[in-house]
Amino acid sequence: MANSPHDVFDNQRNKLPRLFEQDLLAGHNEDRWPRQIEFVATEVSSGSYPVGLRSRSETRHISSGHELNEAASDHYLTGLRALVDSPSIKQRLPDDLNLGQLLVEFSSLREGLSAADSDLPPGEVLARLTTRELRRQTGTNAQLAHHIQADVSSAHELVAQLSETPELATQIQSALPETASGESLTDQLGQIDVTTELWDHQLEALASWIDDGMTGYVNMATATGKTVLGLAAVAHSLSATDQHNPTSLGSLHPTDQKRLAEAYDGLPETPSPERPGDVLIVTTDNLLGVQWARLFQEHCQTPPEYTKIEDRTITLPNFDVDIRSAASVTDIDPSNYRIAVFDEVHNYSDDDNWGKPLRNVY
Repeated sequence: MANSPHDVFDNQRNKLPRLFEQDLLAGHNEDRWPRQIEFVATEVSSGSYPVGLRSRSETRHISSGHELNEAASDHYLTGLRALVDSPSIKQRLPDDLNLGQLLVEFSSLREGLSAADSDLPPGEVLARLTTRELRRQTGTNAQLAHHIQADVSSAHELVAQLSETPELATQIQSALPETASGESLTDQLGQIDVTTELWDHQLEALASWIDDGMTGYVNMATATGKTVLGLAAVAHSLSATDQHNPTSLGSLHPTDQKRLAEAYDGLPETPSPERPGDVLIVTTDNLLGVQWARLFQEHCQTPPEYTKIEDRTITLPNFDVDIRSAASVTDIDPSNYRIAVFDEVHNYSDDDNWGKPLRNVY
């Protein structure tokens, strides 16, 4: 009797999990399986991992989170059930959770934090990114992200927590970077992705600034959102992408992106992504520099560890934010920046204040 095409398909589909189990899990108690699989995830995060070496069949290479998910997700959940003594873990997690991708990204996150000599625990990074993602979804409760314990240090601790709050698993998956983007979670955390919707007058001012070639002067009353408008201008400037720079370094709140797109009947103009991504903030005193650091924390979920001002600079993973006084900009080349924001610019109005050095440069 001929083989059924369905049997052939099933054999091919199940081959990778079988090879994975033979190579890495056979001989280990089930409660050791999660750590074995997390080791493979670490290898995949920086390259690939071969399986099939112990069998006589072909060798396969796992080189992505999707392939790891195919090879090991069921094994991982079997081992996790044994490790935490919870038989219903698999039933509580969403069916479409790409566990392999989550393990690879978590491993990459741990490696990235270690390489950056950061004391941030991976759990806090995930909580911040998930909070950002939730706040950028209109009407979604960002408090949900608080269920992630900040001191989570291992992937199996995280997955066990997600099984207790399964709706959070979907949100974390949406916060993971696209596979083809080449981004990491540590990169994402340093992006200026705004979580606050602009008021109407702020969006109108931003559109007017874009219409004027992304130059302009804003005259607004106290407490009407000048600094947040400046942050929005930074985020919009950093959103520029092209074939050479396919990943943006920032973005407005999705609602504001949509409103601008509708107003311009398409994407509004942005600075060329071939320009450097660095940002210049010119202030009248150091206190305003600290205010900008807090602005990133409050409106982008950027952690304080990322917004430390050292040698007048906030150093983010993919670009710097230089904070200078107006009197110290005479040795600065404007072409080194994507955008320059002059805070409290009324102080720069004449030569007795800050006007002369700025006119000499700009």
